[in-house]
Amino acid sequence: LTASNYESAYAFIRPIIVDLALLETEGLALKIFLWSLISDPFGPEGRPDRINNYTLQWQFTKIEEMLSERLKAFSNGKISALSQLVHGDYPLLSIDSIVAISSQGSPRNMVRICKAILDQQSNIDINTDRIGVVAVNNGFAKIAQEIAMQDYPSNTLRDLPRVGRCDFTTAYVANDIFKITQPAALGKIAGWESSGAVAKVGEIKTDRKNRPSNLYALQSVLLAKHVYRTLSVSEFAAQKIRICSGCNQPLVRDWDRQTEYRCEKCQTEHRT
Repeated sequence: LTASNYESAYAFIRPIIVDLALLETEGLALKIFLWSLISDPFGPEGRPDRINNYTLQWQFTKIEEMLSERLKAFSNGKISALSQLVHGDYPLLSIDSIVAISSQGSPRNMVRICKAILDQQSNIDINTDRIGVVAVNNGFAKIAQEIAMQDYPSNTLRDLPRVGRCDFTTAYVANDIFKITQPAALGKIAGWESSGAVAKVGEIKTDRKNRPSNLYALQSVLLAKHVYRTLSVSEFAAQKIRICSGCNQPLVRDWDRQTEYRCEKCQTEHRT
């Protein structure tokens, strides 16, 4: 009831996290791990002057470093990168960076992605000492579907592959995909936002005569991979992922469709 809608999640947990009498009960300690998306509704009601709040965020470079350290630990220092074990050409981003970026700041997701790849290779050929391209592609496809189904409601997963974009406008959703009114399209997008699947990332001019339209983008790399399930991992990384030169955050966009985007976090402009 709460896993795919941050508003429901906040409504559920709110009676506890705004109750100062409970949180400050002598002899009682509460440690509560909260979805980052509830920070906006919680902000006006939270009391950081009385209750300590901390933001936990892993940079993808740290996830990649952790992957390297784990590989070294379990190979007696012989293997320091997944790329040493994987066949295939990954020109713009190494397979290690792709795994780290796809983990979305979660060490657990990093482990799950690697396990999915290894499981696929075991099914294909358990005796090889290298991981094949097919295993990488099948592993990513499987874990992308698994995590998407875990994190997002079924109607969102039904709609977004129909949209078939990493970024889009309301007009595109209304006129080109669902053939519905703009208010109806806004209602759909609001539902996707509530689940954390998409977010507004800026504005874009679609016509010289019209005002700029809101630009929305997928917020999960694995969700984007699920939407673009027919692309290989190498193709997906080359066409849909760039690293912001300003804040070093991954930008999931349709770089093969449009050559200019602005990072919503630091406002750095990017052209390809």
